[in-house]
Amino acid sequence: MFQINWKLKSFLYSLFVFLRMQSTFYLVQKYITKRSRVNIAQINELWKFHANTIKKYKTRSLLEVGAGKSLEQNIFISYYFQNMISQTLIDINKMIDLNIVNHANEQILKLLGLKSKGI
Repeated sequence: MFQINWKLKSFLYSLFVFLRMQSTFYLVQKYITKRSRVNIAQINELWKFHANTIKKYKTRSLLEVGAGKSLEQNIFISYYFQNMISQTLIDINKMIDLNIVNHANEQILKLLGLKSKGI
């Protein structure tokens, strides 16, 4: 996958915002840099760390700003805590891609050995 330095990415994002071209930035991410593809080969160690911290402090609700397009960590948290954690996710841009979310969900279900209950 194409990697870009976060400082350069931040600068480019600011430039696209200044030029009122956020949707162009999203399209570049999705189709050129392929940053919006999800390939989850294993459960991320940071997700486990966050889950352990949630347990340690007996947290029942989370607020995440900058949740992203795939909601990977949030999906993991939902399954890990069997939907007992209330999550509020905020992103300043409407960049969520439900196909990516569904793909991430399928991969996380498989890694956790769970089956989809469907709708």
